[in-house]
Amino acid sequence: SIRPPMEVGMPPLASADPKMMSLQHLLKHGREATQRWRIQHPAFWRAFFERLGELKDQVNVREAIQVLEISATLRLVDLELVNASVETLLTAEDEDLLDLPQRDLAEAAEALAVIRPEAMNVVLRVLATRAHRLRAAQFSKVVSLASQAKSSESHHLADAFCRALVERQDASSQDLTLAAETTAQLVPKALYRLEPSPCGLELLFQHAARRVQSFTRLKLERLVAAAEMCGKTQA
Repeated sequence: SIRPPMEVGMPPLASADPKMMSLQHLLKHGREATQRWRIQHPAFWRAFFERLGELKDQVNVREAIQVLEISATLRLVDLELVNASVETLLTAEDEDLLDLPQRDLAEAAEALAVIRPEAMNVVLRVLATRAHRLRAAQFSKVVSLASQAKSSESHHLADAFCRALVERQDASSQDLTLAAETTAQLVPKALYRLEPSPCGLELLFQHAARRVQSFTRLKLERLVAAAEMCGKTQA
């Protein structure tokens, strides 16, 4: 069969024929196309999804996340294959999800926020058990997306992360401030519960107050604003 010509100026990657690629090679091919080259050319993605359809029975949980991560950036997708990847994630055994690195889980949450926001909960529940391994910036991005999706699991992830920062003892003032701001923004949306006391956010404010000398004036102002947002004044 004759493949449609690619656009002039496309990277060498675009001329690769996916017909003989293994699943791992195909997904690497797709991730490079989205992350490095940001290819949106329809012919490229038709060929990609055609090959993915031939390999769909080999897709496991981790590979399903990669399919979602790729698809979340595209204008043209195969909805049947994308939905199948979502279902693979939603029906996965708990141990399969718990075995995934937190980076994969965070990427899954970000992709689901675009593709199927209501499906984020299953990933957020697992991320809450890994809260101590998340970076503050990673946490803030995922929780902000969960907030937009009005996810009921936002509370558990935010509470677990605040508690993890306090237990860490040596968390930076920047991380403490970002966690406080991100979590406080959930309160007016009824996505974070301040009761029963002490909740993770309250513990974080108390911890920050004990370390007040390590905060710049700007970070203190941000902490106070976060405290006022949810009726706390410890900061």
